[in-house]
Amino acid sequence: MHPLVTILGGLGVLLTTNRLVSELFRENRVFVSYYYEKDRALKRLLKAWSKNDKFDIQFEDMSADISLATNTDNELKRELTRRIKESDIVLVLIGSSTHSRKWINYEIREAVRLSKPIVAVKQDRSDLSPKELKGVGANWVYGFRAKKVSKALKECI
Repeated sequence: MHPLVTILGGLGVLLTTNRLVSELFRENRVFVSYYYEKDRALKRLLKAWSKNDKFDIQFEDMSADISLATNTDNELKRELTRRIKESDIVLVLIGSSTHSRKWINYEIREAVRLSKPIVAVKQDRSDLSPKELKGVGANWVYGFRAKKVSKALKECI
């Protein structure tokens, strides 16, 4: 018998499919909410950290890097909600213009409604925060640094 099955079997868990095993060892699914026009370089850096073994950040990106193929606001809402629902954590990159972005505010409201842990990363303490983040128990990070972001993501697991 495989040692993992033996260990988990003692806990009353029976592994019967490869899917269950892969679920146990998969990376966290993170939806990154950010203002594409201003903060896409930070999103790219976050993804690069995740792919580099020198950084202690690994995640599967559930967000979109380009405009989603939707025709109406309702279609876009459904697609964003689906992606947030499939995520384990929502990470909000807060820059100088984030607080006023309609879709970022929608994504935060959906994360709260779906009871998703939220990590809010402020590039600069003086940047205004979206009002939707007030009092929702977000894990705040000040300064965009790999160690700080990694620690915050781990605290949400």
